[in-house]
Amino acid sequence: MRMRRSRLRRARSLRKISAPRCFTTLETNTLPSPARKAYEVIRPSIVRVRGLAPDKAGGEDTEKSVGTGVVIVDKGTILTNLHVVLGAKRVQVVFADGLESDATITGVRPEHDLAVLQAQTIPDDLFAATMRSTADLALGDEVVAVGFPFGIGPSVTAGVVSGLRREFRSPEGKRVLTNLIQFDAAVNPGNSGGPLVT
Repeated sequence: MRMRRSRLRRARSLRKISAPRCFTTLETNTLPSPARKAYEVIRPSIVRVRGLAPDKAGGEDTEKSVGTGVVIVDKGTILTNLHVVLGAKRVQVVFADGLESDATITGVRPEHDLAVLQAQTIPDDLFAATMRSTADLALGDEVVAVGFPFGIGPSVTAGVVSGLRREFRSPEGKRVLTNLIQFDAAVNPGNSGGPLVT
């Protein structure tokens, strides 16, 4: 019995010594928000995508569309939305480190509004984002949208998944997009093609 009591006393005294240290650390260090942590992970893989075409006078190329893309292979393969680059005579991407490069469209999936680009020049330390399945995504899950609204950014917004497997038909009825994720994070023109981080 005496040995047990001494062990208990020793354990209690250790708790008394260590508890204030833990409390002080949490009190003085602000933990980053989930949105901030998600942004810091995805930021090196985000690119600004510009659709260019000659101006009406046939002179220099001007920006006709702007959107966002995400590097999915570190060799310069980028995923974006098809409508960002559709009809562009030339596509240009700007990487996280500021490097600009022309890019070519190497694949499209119109039913999902997706396009795959290949950059001609890439940074030395290019990071690819980790893609995941949406099979276990559920209503109410928190998500973070990163992109270049109105060409400005990158910008970060956060929200929740509010719908799955949505379908959208264009007003003319010519295009139907399927298997869409509906979410309530604020996005604007220019966010198109950017990642939805979970």
